[in-house]
Amino acid sequence: MPRWVAGSRLGGAGPEGHRGPGGMGIEFAILGPLEATQNEKPIALGGPRQRALLAVLLVHANEVMSAERLIDELWGPDAPAGAQHNLQVYVSGLRKALEPERAPGAPAEVLVTRTPGYVMRVDAEEFDRLRFERLVAEGRQALSEEDPAGAAKQLCQALDLWRGPALVDFAYEAFAQAEAARLEELRVTALEDRIQAELALGRNSELIGELEVLARANPLRERLWAHWMLALYRSGRQSEALRTYQELRAHLADELGITPSPELVALEEAIVLQKPELDWVPIATPPRSRRRETDAYATTRRRVAVPLTRYARSSDADIAFHIQGADSPDLLMFSSAMLPIDAMFEEPSLIHFNNRLASFSRLIQFDQRGVGMSESFAPSSPPTLEQWVHDAAAVMDAAGSERAAVLGPRDASLEAILLATTYPDRVSSLIIVNGTARASRADDYQFAAPQALLDRFVEVNMEPDAVEQGFDLLALAAPSVVGDDAFRAWWNRAGNRGASPTRARAIQAVHFRADVRPVLPLVQVPTLILHRRDDKMCRVAHGRYLAEHIPGAKYVELPGDDNLYWVGDTDAMLDEIEEFVTGVRPGPTADRVLATVLFTDIVGSTRHIAEVGERRWRDLLDHHDLVVREQLERFRGREVKMTGDGVLATFDGPARAVLCGCAIRDATAQLDLEIRAGIHIGEVEVRGEDIGGMAVHIAARIEALAEPGEVLVSRTVVDLIVGSGIQTTDRGERVLEGVPGDWRLFAVEG
Repeated sequence: MPRWVAGSRLGGAGPEGHRGPGGMGIEFAILGPLEATQNEKPIALGGPRQRALLAVLLVHANEVMSAERLIDELWGPDAPAGAQHNLQVYVSGLRKALEPERAPGAPAEVLVTRTPGYVMRVDAEEFDRLRFERLVAEGRQALSEEDPAGAAKQLCQALDLWRGPALVDFAYEAFAQAEAARLEELRVTALEDRIQAELALGRNSELIGELEVLARANPLRERLWAHWMLALYRSGRQSEALRTYQELRAHLADELGITPSPELVALEEAIVLQKPELDWVPIATPPRSRRRETDAYATTRRRVAVPLTRYARSSDADIAFHIQGADSPDLLMFSSAMLPIDAMFEEPSLIHFNNRLASFSRLIQFDQRGVGMSESFAPSSPPTLEQWVHDAAAVMDAAGSERAAVLGPRDASLEAILLATTYPDRVSSLIIVNGTARASRADDYQFAAPQALLDRFVEVNMEPDAVEQGFDLLALAAPSVVGDDAFRAWWNRAGNRGASPTRARAIQAVHFRADVRPVLPLVQVPTLILHRRDDKMCRVAHGRYLAEHIPGAKYVELPGDDNLYWVGDTDAMLDEIEEFVTGVRPGPTADRVLATVLFTDIVGSTRHIAEVGERRWRDLLDHHDLVVREQLERFRGREVKMTGDGVLATFDGPARAVLCGCAIRDATAQLDLEIRAGIHIGEVEVRGEDIGGMAVHIAARIEALAEPGEVLVSRTVVDLIVGSGIQTTDRGERVLEGVPGDWRLFAVEG
């Protein structure tokens, strides 16, 4: 991603010739291993306890520390009898190390005696911790003033100072642990703020790979997950943004037994409904009175409502319906079983399914009479299929739909088929998903369930202890989500809201005793039958029967065992529906995965051929390939392809890719071959055995800029190998051909 040039490294003369305490020009660093340098040369700090003393003093820089407190920090309750004397010895040693040329008897300028102890005088610009805190504060201020460019610049400079966990040399010391934890929290918060600023600048797709790694590494940082969801959504990947929310929700439920925060729920709902407030717009500089919030949560602080509930009048009943989407063609969809339409906006998998339908149609959904918000009925007098069909026609009238494609899932297939034959002039096409012409077995319909079993289902399924009685409807209807506690909780809530137990039994009894086989030959509209092959609730023979008996029906058998149409692998089903309704099949979506990409190349191939001849060169290439494959196996890389005089490989971790690149460089040097390598981490498109996408292009461009014998990596890689022990040297910002923005690159040391 684009970066800004960080301020000059701490050390030497700063702006306007500034020097450190007393003009000594000493620089201190604790964001990583403890360091003290003067004129860019390291200062020898003595033994472990003397180094620990310096670390304590730096934690409390410019603050007077009493001798008693220093002893307590260094030794705790186990302080030796001579701790006071030892402390004086260490103080004296530190003074000599930090001010070796100070005249005897002259006052110290860095480690100064102040009653009742000592103070370490440190200039804020020559101490990485103080400069880090200042830059973070300035970045946050810029963010609050809606200056994302300024915020990103300051926060990037702050994060550039981070060399690893703070005070890592003293990880087991009590004095260091609290400070290290505080600084780590500040670092992650600064990282979140930097990403927020860059999202506000429109760098959405560039941040996706980094955010995936960061969010999964910090599963309880909901703000990172919100940023990731927003970046995906703004990059046109709405379904992936919703799956990301599902992943976090499952993790929170499994690990902590909690649900996502209201803000994150609101963000997820805003993504579902494609609220315009989420769209990225270029940042101007509006007056303070009109400044908008830029936090990923801020646009969704109001809970997003479901679509407006409308009502159609059908004879003596009010029928509730919703409309999603704005473009034609119209798609009238029956609701399945007792699922009310308002509950559909509480389950992400169903939201995704409906949103996809609404992306290519004006989707009209309604609560059938007796369900949800529609008119109720007396259990002793349930509606007939014909009444439900007339209600559907009334909804079309109220929605202003003269003609519509009709989708009948599961048990609603009965009404959908009857609607197509009763109102053929109003139905443009018919789609049946996991449906049937009748539910119960007959002499000429042997693959259906026995009526006695269906009657038992009606009796037991509505009982609150049905699962305890051994009947788990969800296990039968949706095996892929049977272990998802959140889905089950929603399923139970939706069913309870859909209909009372008595009304639900009455509705199911109507469906279980209905038979529309006589009208199948009368269906004259184009018909698509979709059925999952291993559906145990409504066996695939039902779908095959429909296809055989509806004239000209197209039949597509899909893999899977979920009877609930909106769970499991829904994309193939939705592709078929979209093509059938619109006549256009959506283009294939490449499988995207996060990977670290390594490119290598032999330097001076043409020169080598001229020097050793083509035959010898082929032998060298064979040896080169063997060496490369050995190192890929050692570091668990995946060879994508040999490129003639190099390799393209992927890794599931950036540190292994860097180490492998260095190992290939060193091993090929034994063959008198010199290579260069480039490494980047990001999303790649998997194309069979090959890969593509911007991350691959970036890695290739980085490799082309590497010097002979150099392993060159992107800033993203550097951020993700913190703590691995791998050291890098900043090579500055470069322009990568064909890639927007400036890119900061780093050479791996060693």
